[in-house]
Amino acid sequence: MKEYKNILFDLDMTLLDFDRGEFNALRKTFFDYGIEIDEKKHAMYSEINKSLWKRYEKDEIDKEKLAYIRFSTFLEYIGLDKDPRVIDKQYKDNLSNEAILMDGVFDTCRKLYKNYSLYIITNGTDYIQRSRIAKSGIEGLFEAAVTSDEAGAPKPKKEFFDYFFAKTGIKPDESLIVGDSPTSDILGGVNYSLDTCFIGDRKALGDIEATYVINIITELLTLLN
Repeated sequence: MKEYKNILFDLDMTLLDFDRGEFNALRKTFFDYGIEIDEKKHAMYSEINKSLWKRYEKDEIDKEKLAYIRFSTFLEYIGLDKDPRVIDKQYKDNLSNEAILMDGVFDTCRKLYKNYSLYIITNGTDYIQRSRIAKSGIEGLFEAAVTSDEAGAPKPKKEFFDYFFAKTGIKPDESLIVGDSPTSDILGGVNYSLDTCFIGDRKALGDIEATYVINIITELLTLLN
């Protein structure tokens, strides 16, 4: 196996459990309006949100439009007459406090930290992601975190990676990108000639070729050793 010096981790559903954090943030947001967010409502919101983030990755919409559309659509679904911009602000503030680690993350990162330089690369909103990283308990293990807001472009765009490598000064050919998204993480890495490690079911990659595929993050320790 090729020897790496740097490991670039996606944040959501790679290091932090975004699904649980999203559910908690939605419940807190709508509690004051007397609306209970159950699994069905959460699933509907998540479907809306994920489809819009895919459009964001393709540069079809900006984040302001994404935020407005997701909550105007969801508010109509649950029958609540409120300004989507107000709801979005409340939701983001609640989400910024959600920092639930995925299983095995702390131990894996702690061990990798001894031999590699670790970085976070994420498409999330800057203040939300930095708040969550700070609350996660793993911030000290990472050299830096770069968000799409800071880079001025989302993964998988070349401009994101140009910014990341210019800022950190590390070399792409000494780096491995690890993530759960076939498009933003793996395809983004492939297009930038980075080695990639996909966490998840190989079938989800479709025609995208990852360098490595693992089921859970703890397998990264065996892979790299």
